[in-house]
Amino acid sequence: MLVKQQGVLFFIFICSIGTYAQKTKTEKIDSLLKKLYYSNQFNGAVLIREKEKVIYKKGYGWADYNKKDTIDSNTRFHIASISKPFTAIAIMLLRDEGKLVLSDDITKYLPELTHYKGITIRHLLQHTSGINYPENLKGNREFKLFEKKYLDTIPKKDQPYYQTNEFNLRYLATCKPKLFNTPGEKFMYSNIAYSLLPIIITRITHIKFETFMENNVFKPSGMHNTFIYNGRMDDTLTNFARPDMTKTCKGDDVNGSNMICASIEDMNMFDIALFSEKLIRLKTLQEMITTSVIDDKILNTKYGLGWELFSNKHDSLIYHMGNYLSYTTQYKHCAKNDYTILIFMNMEKGNTKLYVSRFIECLLKNDYKRLNALKLFNPPKYWFKKKKIPKKYRIDYN
Repeated sequence: MLVKQQGVLFFIFICSIGTYAQKTKTEKIDSLLKKLYYSNQFNGAVLIREKEKVIYKKGYGWADYNKKDTIDSNTRFHIASISKPFTAIAIMLLRDEGKLVLSDDITKYLPELTHYKGITIRHLLQHTSGINYPENLKGNREFKLFEKKYLDTIPKKDQPYYQTNEFNLRYLATCKPKLFNTPGEKFMYSNIAYSLLPIIITRITHIKFETFMENNVFKPSGMHNTFIYNGRMDDTLTNFARPDMTKTCKGDDVNGSNMICASIEDMNMFDIALFSEKLIRLKTLQEMITTSVIDDKILNTKYGLGWELFSNKHDSLIYHMGNYLSYTTQYKHCAKNDYTILIFMNMEKGNTKLYVSRFIECLLKNDYKRLNALKLFNPPKYWFKKKKIPKKYRIDYN
């Protein structure tokens, strides 16, 4: 009997240690985010999943101060360039159905661009097409003339939303800007190249890109509150994080490279679907995250088919960053240690996002030595020097 009691007590002790360690980990994350929020360095939402369990999920600050809407796990944010992996997945779904081949020349679907013959769909996905906006775009005379002529062809009510996928296609077809490099020769991150992919999808399927994404990517992933934004929606949106908490979203309407709006809850559902074959085959996913070109040899950062990749002896990361207007976002999945980190912010604090991500990673890997030793993980002292959030915006989380 005594042995049994000792066994039960030992079991309870072991369980309490695990609970305490887990609580300590999440409390440290929460303490950091509170400190950053009160120092006016963080406004957004964070979700962390470790080994199939969500261990942290919380929002800080205002989604829309004017409406007194606070941020929670269901608040939708512009996820910015995290939209690119979604676009790449849509292309891979069509590839797996036999409706296209990655080596297809883009002129097969975009005959307006015959002067770019030799560029393939794979080149667009990998950012190696050589297509990009000219340097100093706003000062480019040829672009400005084209822009003026284009605006003259559309109704005045549509002019605030003129920069669309169609605009980009017509610019490339009319002005024929020179390639920055031979296709396949060099990595060069290109939003305009990615904006061509939704047009290809629409021309193959004869379905609007937004509808295709809703039916084939969002719904199968369980992303029931995700949508593709356009400027005309702005006044009707609810549970939506405004840039800098107060502003309207006066940006472009270019799909493919941008414009998906999602919550951390929906992105968590996407992450689960991605690695469980609810969305694409694991063989297809493996192709997307291994067929890559080197972006930065110093950091050993690579880009696959829509994904940013990083690997060393400690980590194997699949991720993507996003920046648009005042939104800064991050999706990160670590295969080796089996965790996912989602950070969505509606304020321009990119350094905060990176710091929070690295802080969380060290905690998840119990790498306290690295956390304490590297100056890289110590936020600048000026972050916490009398930079408190203005009183009218302050929310008490204590």
